Amino acid sequence: MLMPGRLVRATMRVRADDTRFTLLAAYMPPQSEARTARRQTEWEDAWTALEEAVATADAHGESLLIGGDLNAQHAVALEHWGSQAGDSDERLEDLSIEYGITSASEEVEATYVQETDRGTVRSTIDHWLVSEGLRGRVRAEVGPGVDGLRLGAGYDAASGSNTRKGHNSVALTLRLQTDAGREAEGLYAKRGGQIRPLDEAEMEAFAAEEEAEVEAALAAVGEAGGGDKERMEAIDEALHALARRIVGISEAAQAAAKNSNTKEDQVTRKDRKMRNWRRLMRRMERMAPSDGAMHESDARGIFGRLDRMDPIVKAAVQGWRGERRRQELLNLQEDEIPRSSRRV
Repeated sequence: MLMPGRLVRATMRVRADDTRFTLLAAYMPPQSEARTARRQTEWEDAWTALEEAVATADAHGESLLIGGDLNAQHAVALEHWGSQAGDSDERLEDLSIEYGITSASEEVEATYVQETDRGTVRSTIDHWLVSEGLRGRVRAEVGPGVDGLRLGAGYDAASGSNTRKGHNSVALTLRLQTDAGREAEGLYAKRGGQIRPLDEAEMEAFAAEEEAEVEAALAAVGEAGGGDKERMEAIDEALHALARRIVGISEAAQAAAKNSNTKEDQVTRKDRKMRNWRRLMRRMERMAPSDGAMHESDARGIFGRLDRMDPIVKAAVQGWRGERRRQELLNLQEDEIPRSSRRV
């Protein structure tokens, strides 16, 4: 158990085909602008624990499945439901992009539905997420919740449900590497597997070319004398191909940028360090005086291991305790932000 009530890790092996993977079961704290200091600490600790578990699995080359109520949505779901991104949504998106984690669901569907005075609110906060090692072998499908009701389109007080809110289930299928499993997997692979969520820039590129791709696909079907079924399949294949092409271009550019060392790249990395440092400082400001980060010799690990902690941060951490430690850290100038810290 990585965090009681929030995060559990298990090493799994499927006896039928010896598939091995790390399973993370998560129930993340809700995102809210009105969190107390205690709730804020719990929220930060939970997301940090999840990020570190994913980083550990990635460092060891382990295939990874993450399942649970993350109380966060990917950018594609936020756009689908017309919602604004919150802090949890941003952490989920960053985690997915950094480690190449994608949803096992093929479509954006409501997993949580709530009836409010403003109408019915739908979101996709329950997930099965998969790393590259298992991508193409898993599929997640939204189904009825524990009460046997499937909440979604048309959900209201007259739907027959006696609840005003609830979760749908999200069931995962893993194709085994047996003869029968490989046959099913081969059919699924014709679609090219799941594509990771597109970021904002990629969505703009997709939208710019979407109409032309659809028109070209329909024209090809028309010339071949295809019907409605063929037209739908052609549109689906064309848009999947477009998304894969855009993702491929984007990932190639990111890989090139990661390997370069231009002044502009250095500025980008520095900006990222600045944002991370400011996030840590906001967390310090909200901490209670009794928090372990104010007293423990390693500041409860929020700045990384002592042997890897930047000297300027280590001096503030080990030189002071309590409120004075907080003030020393808050007084550090941003141009002194450590380069070697694991968190920054």
